[in-house]
Amino acid sequence: PAILVGTAKRDPTSSRVSLGAIASYAQFNKNNGFDGVAPYILKNLGKSGKLSELELVEAFRGLPEHQQLGKYLLAKSQDFIRNAFQFMETMRRELLTQGYGEGPYTATAEKEVWELCLLMLIVVFDVLWETRGEAAQAFQSPRANFVYLQAAMKTHMEMERFIKTSFSEHPAIMPKLQRYIFETFVSKSDFKTLEGKHEKLESSVAGVKRDLQSMQSQWSAG
Repeated sequence: PAILVGTAKRDPTSSRVSLGAIASYAQFNKNNGFDGVAPYILKNLGKSGKLSELELVEAFRGLPEHQQLGKYLLAKSQDFIRNAFQFMETMRRELLTQGYGEGPYTATAEKEVWELCLLMLIVVFDVLWETRGEAAQAFQSPRANFVYLQAAMKTHMEMERFIKTSFSEHPAIMPKLQRYIFETFVSKSDFKTLEGKHEKLESSVAGVKRDLQSMQSQWSAG
């Protein structure tokens, strides 16, 4: 999954495209099965997977158990990418429907929802990069392959956490999603209504406190 993250704006047809360079949903997926970053990456998972398997066999030559573990983690990585892209598609549809009805949608609505979806996907891979952090200097170690493997296993534990929480309920995702929904879909009039109810409640509580203090004073005097 790390191939999807980068800082440079590369050609969007490249499997190493920077997520931040995907300016619109249409660039991510045109829903024709061919055009877009997502179809390109998904179509090439098999090819890149075979190359990675060859690298694993070479890296763990003479260690068949490690080779099998590496292949297993590679397959899980590919499944995770498919799950992450499906999460993007599902969340986009739900946000558009919940926030703007059944459509057709304005360019502004499409842009706002896409920016959130893209942010969520970037957060997912940022979390995975942080988990891999301890292997950053592994190339300097004579035990580099084992350090990489250990970091990969920890990363996969985090991947499983994302999948089990359906991505959107992951603690790295949910706060951002909740804030966006509140700020985007709660109108100013609704916010004023909530604010007014809050002020009335505070006033009522203050009144009850004054009554209690008055009763306590009367009891003390009595």
